Amino acid sequence: MNNIFPDFVNFYSIIESPSKIEIKNRFYNDSWKIRKESFYDFEIANEWAELNLIGENSNLILTGMISNPDVNYKVLINFMTEIDAKFTAELYDKNNLLLNKFSNIEL
Repeated sequence: MNNIFPDFVNFYSIIESPSKIEIKNRFYNDSWKIRKESFYDFEIANEWAELNLIGENSNLILTGMISNPDVNYKVLINFMTEIDAKFTAELYDKNNLLLNKFSNIEL
């Protein structure tokens, strides 16, 4: 599998719930590496994703780079669904063209 990261941000997500600490802990419990990036923000990474969890507690932003996005975007969406996150997620190409969109938030 190609785990070369793109040189642009290709993943954007807004998370309504659960809380930032719960999201961070669920990624950590799934063997993701967690690093404090600032007073409020975290870097969340594994071998195929380098993401930033931004915000205080409501309407969190999870954004960053996913390698091999044809496969790993779906893996990330499935993981976030399994942890009962309420979120929207978008995948973009290098020309900022929307490739895929997911939402389980009711309007």
